[in-house]
Amino acid sequence: MKKVLNVELLPKSTKGILLNPFAKSLDEAIGGVVGAVLKPFVKLSILNAANIEAYREKIKARYELIPEENRSSERIGLVLKAIEDSKYQLENNLLQDFFASLLAQTVDNRSNADI
Repeated sequence: MKKVLNVELLPKSTKGILLNPFAKSLDEAIGGVVGAVLKPFVKLSILNAANIEAYREKIKARYELIPEENRSSERIGLVLKAIEDSKYQLENNLLQDFFASLLAQTVDNRSNADI
């Protein structure tokens, strides 16, 4: 006998997450990854929490300039790689700007087709 999950018994918030996995916007997901990847460096006092927050805000600002219909998660692996690589450069504002632009272009389907 096959067991079936009765979705009606789940809390409304859980149902929303299960039934609409893309409900969380891509910019929130990227912000979360930035925090997760860079948090250990803050704990080790290698990075400053204020620099990470400034970086997160720069990414968000550039992401919000992308029309919703042009936002794409096709190149999410490249986003993760860029976030990983950026952790060594966050003390420099110019490089923060560079990586924020790179991340935004990576999720913009008008520019990521060439990647």
